[in-house]
Order: sequence, then structure tokens, then C-alpha cells
Amino acid sequence: MAWICAGIADYYSGLDVAPVRVIVTVVSVFTGGTAALAYLAAWLIISGEGEKTSIAQGILGKKLIA
Repeated sequence: MAWICAGIADYYSGLDVAPVRVIVTVVSVFTGGTAALAYLAAWLIISGEGEKTSIAQGILGKKLIA
């Protein structure tokens, strides 16, 4: 899993990233993959720590949000 789980764990300081990954995986299984699609969308749209653009912005070559 990309950096989304690490960001969630960091946001709720004191959490380890491993339980967050397990929770995301379990929720993805119980929702029939819907949570996995939401995770994928977040991974594409949200820029990583220290990065100025997201993956989607890099692919499209322009700003998505002004």
C-alpha cells in the first residue's frame, strides 16, 4: 500500500502504520473492493509528502485544482 496509510497513521499521531494497513485491507474485503477503489483514487489524487504534484497531475501534465 502506498503512503496513504502512513499519512493516516501520522495524522493520528501515535498509531503504527501496520494496523492501519490491516484495517484498510479488511474494510476493502468487506465492501467488495469499494474501499480499495477509494484508496486508489486517494493515491492518485493526493500528492505525497514533500511533493508538489500528485500522480494524476503528473500524468495529465496540468493542475487539477487551482
